[in-house]
Amino acid sequence: MTAVLGHWRRALFIGPGMEDRSTRVHWFQAERGFCDIRIPTTRPDIAGAAALAELSAADLLGLMNGFGFAGETEVSGDRCTWHRQIAFHGTPPGAAPDIGVLRFRADGRLIEDGAEAPYREIWDRQPGEGWRHGAWRSGDRICRLTWSEAEFLLAIGTPGAADSLPLRQSLETGERPTEALAAFFDGEYTLGHWQGGTGIATLSTNPLQEGRAILPKPDDERAALTLVRTGFGGEVRDETWTA
Repeated sequence: MTAVLGHWRRALFIGPGMEDRSTRVHWFQAERGFCDIRIPTTRPDIAGAAALAELSAADLLGLMNGFGFAGETEVSGDRCTWHRQIAFHGTPPGAAPDIGVLRFRADGRLIEDGAEAPYREIWDRQPGEGWRHGAWRSGDRICRLTWSEAEFLLAIGTPGAADSLPLRQSLETGERPTEALAAFFDGEYTLGHWQGGTGIATLSTNPLQEGRAILPKPDDERAALTLVRTGFGGEVRDETWTA
């Protein structure tokens, strides 16, 4: 496990019939768990919007092209399994396990080849030290946080959440199920940095979080955690999560 601790940024994805160098993919790995965020550069610009609820169906679908997941990691030899406790889009029926075969190149890059699916990802390690991971709960929702001395990656979701495909299909056909949309966007994956003891969001599945102070730097994974959240209707609220 020690070899893969840290902040990894994806340089390249290669899969059947596709290649991606532009999606902003960050994977934070600590001993006790991981968080991952993936935001396309084609994300719609929602500058000026006060709430996600104001957006068009096309813009909401564009935001739903983001992705994230978090959970626990198991390393056995060169095989790494990411056990996804939560995921931004839920769990599609029949989803294959997330298992990669890892190897390091001489230049320090990490190569990940799919063990259950034909893909390759190339990762670059980013600076950072002092990696920690914690998990908190609020009702049936889970918050996972992986952080270093300088930055953090936050993941919020509900274990066992249904696949988001029916919701996306509803938007595509002109329906606008507000309650389901609010529940979906209650999930959040946010990358940020510490400014003193405060976490400032820089990239999020909810762009309205970006630039805001959203959490204090934890001193103890066993203590309660207070988060600043932005709801689907634009309301900003404090939430207290228990370890």
